[in-house]
Amino acid sequence: MKKKAILCGLMLLAALLLAACGGTGGEKVAAGGENTIRFTEGGAEISGSGLARSGSVVTISKPGSYTVSGKTLDGQLVVDVPGEGVELELMLDGVSITNLSGPAIHIETGKDLKLRFRGENSLTSGTPVMTPDGSSSGAALYAE
Repeated sequence: MKKKAILCGLMLLAALLLAACGGTGGEKVAAGGENTIRFTEGGAEISGSGLARSGSVVTISKPGSYTVSGKTLDGQLVVDVPGEGVELELMLDGVSITNLSGPAIHIETGKDLKLRFRGENSLTSGTPVMTPDGSSSGAALYAE
């Protein structure tokens, strides 16, 4: 009887730990229409806060969750979120970004970046970018 009580207690503890680790409690997941970036052949459509667009270059400047989709043959996503302990989540949702003059996604500043993927995603770079240490990188996703 005592062994059954201990076993039941351990199973209950394991179930509670698994429930606490599963799910999305505490994680920021972008809901439809909040912070969205949709690349197009002519540029990009943005919606939400912390976003700026110049042609087909989109810059994220505030913490939060962002969903990125669409296709561009000459675009870039720049992440420039200053500060320590910044939480940022990018959901790449069927996106295709080509940038022949540098990385498709350039993470200049920001901490604790979470990348999530949905569907088929493609990042293509062209010319290598010079790194702070003087070397070069041809990475499609580049973080300083």
